Amino acid sequence: MPALCVIYRAGIIFANIMDRRRMIEIEMTSLLIVAGVVLHIYMLHLDVLTHGDFDNFLYQWMGYMERKGMTVFETQFSDYTPPYLYALNAIVQLELPWHMSVKALSGLFDYMCAFAVGMICREQGVKNGVLWGFAIVPLLPTVLSNSMWLAQCDAIYTSFVLWAIYFAIKERKWLSMLMLGVAISIKLQTILVAPFFFVLLMQRRFKVWHFLVLPAVYIALIVPAWLSGGNMMELLTTYLHQASEYTALQLCFPNIYLLVDEGSALVPTIRFVGIIAVATLSLLSGWLLRKKEWPVDVYTFMALTSIVLVSFILPGMHERYMYSADVLAVCCAIINWRYIAPAVGIELVSLIAYGLYVFRGSGTMSYVGLGIFVVTIVVLVIANKNTLDRICSKKIK
Repeated sequence: MPALCVIYRAGIIFANIMDRRRMIEIEMTSLLIVAGVVLHIYMLHLDVLTHGDFDNFLYQWMGYMERKGMTVFETQFSDYTPPYLYALNAIVQLELPWHMSVKALSGLFDYMCAFAVGMICREQGVKNGVLWGFAIVPLLPTVLSNSMWLAQCDAIYTSFVLWAIYFAIKERKWLSMLMLGVAISIKLQTILVAPFFFVLLMQRRFKVWHFLVLPAVYIALIVPAWLSGGNMMELLTTYLHQASEYTALQLCFPNIYLLVDEGSALVPTIRFVGIIAVATLSLLSGWLLRKKEWPVDVYTFMALTSIVLVSFILPGMHERYMYSADVLAVCCAIINWRYIAPAVGIELVSLIAYGLYVFRGSGTMSYVGLGIFVVTIVVLVIANKNTLDRICSKKIK
């Protein structure tokens, strides 16, 4: 009987400790959430970067929209696909303040990303995952800079990529493809996660007909532009025009092409080889992993690895193109502490890239970023192996 009393009292003490720990966790995340909201509101009133894409492109496009109204798509005035242009045109036609509204739209999707991260974490067993998602994601330096200073829209497509991963985990395949279709209709950078979904296809988690949703969504989202006078062929080939506009091996992004002289006559050949290397990596990954019976618990880590590896190998990467990895790395770190170091490394690489773009830098910091990138990939691969060993209860080669 005394032994039972001791066990009971110990249980009460342990329960109190756990309750206190949970309260501290809630209080901490609540403070971070408030800080994120305050920072977003504050940065909403800051001027955008003077030599950035808003001044050079978005402002010009919105001026054209103001003059043309709903017939704006009769001329190919932008190298963006229509979905984001619809939002810009709505801002113009509603006579909202341009730069604040563009930033507010992206800021809203910062929180959509945070919610998606939280839901993925909760699905992976993190009790307060949603709170941690809202607490950390909006405070990431690259997230704040992208949406609330540079007035970029990477949060928009990334939120749909995250929801595609979430619904893949939930085995809601049609919804997953719908989200992925919307993402790729907004930004071509969605292809960074393509090897992950190709592996799922080869593992028969998805069927070929599920992927038919992608072109269907893309076409559906350009139909309004076509009906308002746009040329269907030009609308369908927007990404081909983008590819022809940017021929540099990298723009302020410290991946492997930093080691190549941009003035070399071999640049077009190297660019072609890089694209083939990414395609080969995707096909090889699908073939080698086709018989693996991995649970959905590893999907998040596989998706992050896909984005990071493709970012390192793919030519034509810009400073902000690894945005989806910045956010997804936070998700992985919340789920599993082994991914804290890769998450920090990924954020540092992106921050260095942003710095190179904003301050027109090059040289030493570029190579520092490349070094961090290589170390991050090694640490990420080790973390993946440890995770797979634990989840699959066997050694993974």
